[in-house]
Amino acid sequence: MSGFGDVTRSATLPLGLTIEQNATIQPGRRERSGAGHRDASPTPIATSIVGANLKHEEIEALATPRTLEGIATLSPGVTENSTNSGQMVVNGAMAFDNIFMINGVDVNDNLFAQPQNLFIEDAIEETQVLTAGISAEYGRFTGGVVNAITKSGGNSFSGSAPRELP
Repeated sequence: MSGFGDVTRSATLPLGLTIEQNATIQPGRRERSGAGHRDASPTPIATSIVGANLKHEEIEALATPRTLEGIATLSPGVTENSTNSGQMVVNGAMAFDNIFMINGVDVNDNLFAQPQNLFIEDAIEETQVLTAGISAEYGRFTGGVVNAITKSGGNSFSGSAPRELP
């Protein structure tokens, strides 16, 4: 707006969370050149949700399964020590009480209490594991929510292949 100085803020918004950004603009034009004032302080997360956000680069660097359940077990309060093998337990809740989502679509296999394998693990960009303080928008659960988003397209070809151990 004319008569006010420039203010520029940048932040990284984690999957499924909200952040708080405050900006104060000063009246009068500044005489110096540049894009404006940049605040380098970290952005506070404005939510009471307990969980973890895990990016693709972090998962690639770890020796963990690339499945939704394998990624989710990196979050506190999540274990695979269930009465039924292959099921995930969040904070002691039954495995059937969890929700698995890919790009906002429910991919639960209600018979086995596991996610359906309808995606390529390399396509997962970020995974959010919610274990407590979860919003009612997900509904019908008392366990946890595993929410993953896939990568966007691009103009370069990339992928991975199984690595052979020496």
